[in-house]
Amino acid sequence: MDAKIIGDIMGIAFVIFIVTFNVLFFLYGKTNDESNQETNPDHAEQNP
Repeated sequence: MDAKIIGDIMGIAFVIFIVTFNVLFFLYGKTNDESNQETNPDHAEQNP
């Protein structure tokens, strides 16, 4: 019974790790896209 509980905890922890990794990767890519879109017009306005 202890082994089953440990296995369930490891399985849940693995799923949480994958979900959090995907969320962090999505947010990281999203912030990069937004920062690129925001900085490019700013540079275009500042250069002239």
